[in-house]
Amino acid sequence: TFDYDPIANKFSGNKRLKKWFGLNADDEIGINEGLKVIVENDREKVVQAINRALEYSSGGDYDIAYDIINPKSKQEITLHAKGKALFDNKKVAFRLNGTVEDITAQTIVRKKLEQSENNLRLMILQAPIAISIFRGPEYIMEIANKSSLLLWDKTEEELYDKSIFETIPELEVQGIKEILDQVRLTGK
Repeated sequence: TFDYDPIANKFSGNKRLKKWFGLNADDEIGINEGLKVIVENDREKVVQAINRALEYSSGGDYDIAYDIINPKSKQEITLHAKGKALFDNKKVAFRLNGTVEDITAQTIVRKKLEQSENNLRLMILQAPIAISIFRGPEYIMEIANKSSLLLWDKTEEELYDKSIFETIPELEVQGIKEILDQVRLTGK
């Protein structure tokens, strides 16, 4: 958990948060010291998110993911912070508090999945034979390489995000839908 007093410019957090930021349990810091731990590419967006949350018109919502580098362990950690600013009767923020979650593991898994999907997409697009991927029981075209497009005499715009049987209705008459239904249902 964290608590920020924008008037005194003081930032405090629980033991876990302080450990992530490379602080001792009893350390108190100003917001600027805390910002130094945030990786340079994320620092400005965090500052903007804090400033936005401290504006009354924003509703006080604070929700951002960013990376930090622990100054002691040099380990990079991805954090997701959510909080809410509190305002006085003059609409001036006097407190911003919330929670921070370590989402490093989820971020690594997501990046690996994205890389794997990109590798598959590149492999399909560069394959010397006609390959395409369909989505769902309507067989919505997700990807088709140049060989597929040439085979069907269609453009990407004619096929993508549309059912293959909508754009090439003769495939259904040829029994291709029944074959694809069997593959989808049985995996064979």
